[in-house]
Amino acid sequence: MICKNEGDLNSSLTMKQKETFEKFKDCTSELSCITEGEAFSSGFILATRIMAEVMQGLEEAENMLQTTVISKL
Repeated sequence: MICKNEGDLNSSLTMKQKETFEKFKDCTSELSCITEGEAFSSGFILATRIMAEVMQGLEEAENMLQTTVISKL
């Protein structure tokens, strides 16, 4: 759908307008790449924090288990 609409638009533009439109598409693409990179980075940081909390919870559970076993001896 995008390609069809872009083709229709391009057929009605002058050469100067086509150049401007190409620059606009390049800028939009660059901005999209930056946004995707930031979204990936934010997601990775969140996943790392969750993993750290899980690992800390496992460590605490293991310590509680060891304490319980030792106190029963």
